[in-house]
Amino acid sequence: MSTELVVSEELRGELATIEEYVAGLKPYIRSDAELQDTGLILRDVRTRIKDLEARRMDRTRPLDESKRLIMADYAIPIGLYKGADERITAEVGRYQREQASIRAEAERKLREEADKARRAAEAREAELRAKADAEEDQAKADRLRAYADAQAAKAESIIAPTLAGPAKVAGISSTERWSAEVTDLKALLQGVIDGRIPAEAVEPNMPYLNQVARALKGSLNYPGVRAVSESGIAARRI
Repeated sequence: MSTELVVSEELRGELATIEEYVAGLKPYIRSDAELQDTGLILRDVRTRIKDLEARRMDRTRPLDESKRLIMADYAIPIGLYKGADERITAEVGRYQREQASIRAEAERKLREEADKARRAAEAREAELRAKADAEEDQAKADRLRAYADAQAAKAESIIAPTLAGPAKVAGISSTERWSAEVTDLKALLQGVIDGRIPAEAVEPNMPYLNQVARALKGSLNYPGVRAVSESGIAARRI
C-alpha cells in the first residue's frame, strides 16, 4: 500500500514553489541585523501557514456542517432505538438477577438437605461401629461393620445437585465488567508510599499542576514537583 501523500489539483501547482522556498531557508544568525532579517522570515513563514490553514478551513467548513446536519438527522431515530435498547437490557438484567437469586436459594436448600443426609449417614455409621466394637459375637460384629462401611460409602456419595444455569437466548450473552472505586484516597496514597501499590495507581494531575506552575512560576514549591520553563518564539503575521 502506497504511503505517498496525495496533493489536490488546487495545491499541486503551488507545491513546487513552496518546496523551493522552504529548501532555501537556511537560518544562521551571526549579528543583530541578521536576527532582524530572520525574524521577518519567521513572520513570513507563519503568515504562509496561517493563510494555508484558512484556505483549508474554507474547504472543510462545509464538510463539517454537512456532517453536523447528517448526525442531527439520525440523532432522533437512533436515540429512540437506544432508549428501547436500554429498557430491554434493563429488563433482561432484572430477570436474570431474579432467576440467579432464586437459583442460589434453591441450591442453598439442596446443600442443607445434602448436609443433613450426610450427617445422618455418618451418625448411623458411628452407631453401627460402636455396636460392632461392643458385640461379642464375631459374625454379628462383622455384619455391623459391613453395614457401617455401607453408611460411610453412602455419606461420601451424598452431593448436593447443581441446578441448570440461566437460560440462553440466541444472539445475547451476559458480560461482567469490573471497575475500581477509590473510597479512601489517603489510604491509597499511603499504600503507594509504602510500596504495596504501584505508583501507576495515582498518576499526577498534570492539568492542575501545570495551572499552578503558570500561576506561581518559579515560586512553585510542592514536594516532588518543580516548575519548568520552556522558551518559545512568538511571531506576528506580516
